[in-house]
Parts: sequence; structure tokens; C-alpha cells
Amino acid sequence: MKLRLIIGSVALLLCPSLAESQTSLPREQPGWSVRPRVEVFASAGVGHVFRFEDRGFGTRSNAGAGVEVTIWRGLRAGAEVNRTFGLSPRPVKCGGIYPAPGQPAYPCTGSAREGVGAATAASFTAAYFFGEHRVQPYVLGGISVLRVREFTATSILRGDHIELQENSSNGTGAGIALGTGLRISVTRRFTIRPEFRFSDGTAMSGINMSQTRLAVGLGYTW
Repeated sequence: MKLRLIIGSVALLLCPSLAESQTSLPREQPGWSVRPRVEVFASAGVGHVFRFEDRGFGTRSNAGAGVEVTIWRGLRAGAEVNRTFGLSPRPVKCGGIYPAPGQPAYPCTGSAREGVGAATAASFTAAYFFGEHRVQPYVLGGISVLRVREFTATSILRGDHIELQENSSNGTGAGIALGTGLRISVTRRFTIRPEFRFSDGTAMSGINMSQTRLAVGLGYTW
């Protein structure tokens, strides 16, 4: 009986000491940051500007930058802006307008271009990141704002010739932003983010343009 009492007393004395020694041991930290407070990133890729009911206006180089902040667990809020470079409107050819059957077409004077000259997109989104591994798939959605400069041509009949006139206008529209991608942690600070994003700009705009973008970003977290 005395032996049991002695063993029990020693166990009670040792348990707090063991618990304290275990909690004092440093926990092993992963080599990446799963939920950073803030992440900024720069990206480069290609952007395609198009009008749904009309046609595409080319796929050209695109560059952008953005920031994200953690809201709760895998949910983050972000803002991103990007610009598509190298878009060039095409020269308009002289139309085949004939004064009468069997006669040559009217000659054209002047010059004009048609197409898109510049496109800038901004997105304000919420994104959800899945898992806590080095590679985290994510989806995003929100509001996009798209500003486009468009060139159009007008043909005016001037008696014995056609005069070409060039018109340009800037249009800013809004719509939904949708996207998906991967967040790949390289170190605790740096990430690589391949992403596909759709930015709609058809609402409140007479130009009615939209943009798709495929890019790879390099992020920095803290």
C-alpha cells in the first residue's frame, strides 16, 4: 500500500514537469506561408480583348500588379490592375462602291483604322484558397472595370470619290470578374501564381468589350 502511494505521488510530480517540457519545445514550422496577412504580386502573360457579338481584337502581351489580404482562413480580398500592350488597329481598305454596273469603283481619299488601341482592366475580388499545402488551388469572383480605346472608320461619298474618316473613342465598362489559378509557395516569402481571369466590361459602356487573361505572377508575402 505504501509502495503504491509513493509511485502515485511521484507520477503526480512528474506529469506537470513532462507537460511543461513538451509545451516548451519549439513547433516545427513549414517552409511556406499558408495564410499570409498580406501578399503583393506582379504578373506577366497574354491578354485577349474581344466583343461577344462582334470579333476579337488580338492577343498581346499583358502585365499587371495586385495585392491580397487575408479575411478568414482561406478567404482573401484582393485588387488587381493589368494592361494589354501591343494592340494595333488595322488600316481600312477602300470599299468597293460603284457608280453604276460595269464602271470602276469610286477611288478613296484619306485613311482610317479600325480596332482597339489600348486596354486596361481592374478587378476587385474575393478569392478562396483550398488546402494548406505548398500548392493551393483557388477560385475568385468579383467586379471588373475595363477601359478600352477603340478606333472606327466612316466612309463618306463625295461626288466622284469616297472619303475615309477615322474616329476614336474611350469607353469604360463594368461587369463580373471570374478566375482560377494555383498559388505555389517557393519559400515562406515568395510564391508563383499561374492564373486565368475573365474581365467583363459590357455594362454601362457603348463599346461592350471584354478580356480574358492568362498570366503567371510572382508574389511576396508577410
